[in-house]
Amino acid sequence: MLSHRTLVSLIALAWAVAAAAAVAAAATGNGRIAFARATCRSTCTWNLVTANADGSQQRLLAGPFGQDAFDNHFLANWSPDGTHLAFMAHQELWEVDADGSHLHVVFTPPTGTGVDDDPAFTPDGHHLVFTRCCPTGYGYSLWTINTDGSSLRDITTEPGGDNPPADTLPQVSPNGKLIVYNRCSNTCAVTIVDSNGHNPRRVSPEGIAVSTTGNFSPSSSEVVFSAHANADLRSSLWVIGADGTGLRQIVTPGLPCGGAKSDPNAVGCTQPRWSPNGRRIIFSGNGPAGSDLYTVDPDGRNLVQVTHDGEDDSPTWGSG
Repeated sequence: MLSHRTLVSLIALAWAVAAAAAVAAAATGNGRIAFARATCRSTCTWNLVTANADGSQQRLLAGPFGQDAFDNHFLANWSPDGTHLAFMAHQELWEVDADGSHLHVVFTPPTGTGVDDDPAFTPDGHHLVFTRCCPTGYGYSLWTINTDGSSLRDITTEPGGDNPPADTLPQVSPNGKLIVYNRCSNTCAVTIVDSNGHNPRRVSPEGIAVSTTGNFSPSSSEVVFSAHANADLRSSLWVIGADGTGLRQIVTPGLPCGGAKSDPNAVGCTQPRWSPNGRRIIFSGNGPAGSDLYTVDPDGRNLVQVTHDGEDDSPTWGSG
């Protein structure tokens, strides 16, 4: 029979272990991540992979896909409940369950039109927001569709013709009221529009070239994105208020994000996403050793390298 002192010691130890686990969870953020893994031999193929936030328990969900399956990046987004993901491949919108089952097409655009990378869920999980090009009267504009493939409708209306602006990489705010996206002409800018398509407004300042729009913080009050101040620099991580105020760079000691392109050790940091609890940001760091995933606090502290094979990018963070 355990003595009172031993029992108290075991209880204290259990509490200490639980507290350590809670601290570790807070340090890494909650939920699972998804990302693209490129395997390059004579040619490159991409797979959609999920893992815990520390990179453990990896699972292959879909692939392999060739370069012709997507445009700039092989991007996926989690459903709000973490049970499945959406992505674009071969000019179609797809969904797959988080265990790799039930891979299916949601939407095939009519001949002569197409869809772009990075379809994103609305907070209710019943709709996807994505870029579509180019039915009559439209350029690269944002559209929405039900996850059962019904009720296709436009959100923004970019004009067709030669070299019009392009609306790409949308992400919906957790409160469902706003959509952030890249609006690209000669350069790209972080732009926000009301979810009904009204009141589009540029958020990022002039003179900063946005490379990838990230997404909203859980409070819907801030947006994380990647950009470079001039063409001679690699991309680094930035945060700005949804109202366009409070621009700040996330400086990551130990990882030279945003260095000069002429510097062989510089790293381009792109595709940032917040963890569901808002305590961490995941992003892709592309440097001399290839592309790997990292997480960091929103203030730039506690940098952690998640993957180490030089083949991983396009991360997203889900609640599952």
